[in-house]
Amino acid sequence: CTPAWVGCCVSLQDDFSAVRDSQAHSDDLISSLRRQQHILQSTINAYNEVSQHCRDLHIKIKQASEKRSNRAALLVELDQLREQVKESALHQRSLQSSIAHAHAQNDVQDQKWRTFLKEQAGLEEAMINIRRRPQESDVDTTTPQELAALSNMCRRGALELYSLQVSRVGTLAPLP
Repeated sequence: CTPAWVGCCVSLQDDFSAVRDSQAHSDDLISSLRRQQHILQSTINAYNEVSQHCRDLHIKIKQASEKRSNRAALLVELDQLREQVKESALHQRSLQSSIAHAHAQNDVQDQKWRTFLKEQAGLEEAMINIRRRPQESDVDTTTPQELAALSNMCRRGALELYSLQVSRVGTLAPLP
């Protein structure tokens, strides 16, 4: 039979074997844990990269949306400006028509003024001739009352022409 100390050794050997097996199993678990931690860290890094990429894409989408919104606002503003240009063009045509009408009225008034000046010159010449006539012949003399009446008629005609011209100026459209 075997001595008692051998049983202790065998028991101790079994304990050492169990500790070694436990240690080997523990080492396997630790290396598995390290692999899993490495996989987890790689997954976390990949997740962080994907998250950052998603944030970047979200920012780009937001910027694109803002650009689209700005573009829409610019298109609305463009349409408003086009409408303003149309209105301005119509207003400009109206003003050009008013200016052309005013020029035409001015030309008419100038023509009337020239006619008046010719008539006035003719009347002045007639007055000079009438004044000379008594000196040239005593047959047909003009009295001072007739000369005064003729002078008053000339002044009255000039005033009427002037008031007519001034009244026409009031009908002109104001310039912008």
